[in-house]
Amino acid sequence: MLRHCVAFGIVPIEGLSVTPNVRVVATFIHPIKACAAVELPSVTIDRWGAAQGDRRWAVINAEGSVTWAGEFPRLVLVMPELLPQGLRLTALDQAPLDVDDADLPPRTIGIWNDLAKRVDHFTVGDAGDEAAQWMSEVVKAPVRLVRLGDDAVGRDSTNRLHVVSTVSCAEVDELLAQRGLQAESLRRCRPNIVIEGLDAPLVPFIEDHLTQMRWQCGDGMVSMKFTGRSIRCVVPNVDTRTGEAQPVVLESLTTLSAQRWPNEAVSFGIYGRATPGARLDRGQPVEVEFGF
Repeated sequence: MLRHCVAFGIVPIEGLSVTPNVRVVATFIHPIKACAAVELPSVTIDRWGAAQGDRRWAVINAEGSVTWAGEFPRLVLVMPELLPQGLRLTALDQAPLDVDDADLPPRTIGIWNDLAKRVDHFTVGDAGDEAAQWMSEVVKAPVRLVRLGDDAVGRDSTNRLHVVSTVSCAEVDELLAQRGLQAESLRRCRPNIVIEGLDAPLVPFIEDHLTQMRWQCGDGMVSMKFTGRSIRCVVPNVDTRTGEAQPVVLESLTTLSAQRWPNEAVSFGIYGRATPGARLDRGQPVEVEFGF
């Protein structure tokens, strides 16, 4: 970390915070957990501090539990489009399918609670047999699409906003290129907010040390408080164009993470929660604070 601090012009004194010029360059939501991202011109913060509409839908496996790209990598091929009332699903050569979110029949599902190390159960809306068949054909396994209720979306074990910087993505992509892979770490690592330096580039992985981000919204200032580094699993291995897993990606993230955090879990990016009701626009200048 000393090398990064010196390059950024920061004396690495514990508790020091700085506010360089930074702006937001991209905002994403993932309407369906584990499926493709949708880039938006702005995100509105919901009552739990997350991006409104992010991971409001999920896919369950044959056992009735919410699944992920680690179990079914081809989920990343499903590209949702937001409709006034529901979603439009597209993928590869599949005919598009519109899913209405009104009057969905109830179903009980399980969601793994990583904090409590247990499965929690929730009542959700089932998107129906046609959507289940469509999703199953893409995934090549029996799955169903469900819409989560407020209790499932607002559960305490959920991380809210995932933030990365463009320069950190470039650092990852450079290593991936050296190992024969095309650069697409931004899509593989599934952020909600992407930032970059306004007057000068940020130092790679400086977002590890973010403590707060503030910006002007309406007549006042709103903020995002950061809650911890994003610990990486096998999901970044999945090629978002083919749905195939490439273990060299997580190996590369492990190499870069160990340079910053030796003997700790592999991380890339950081999680935060923002002021409910705030809006964050692409191109928005923000003030950031770092703690070391």
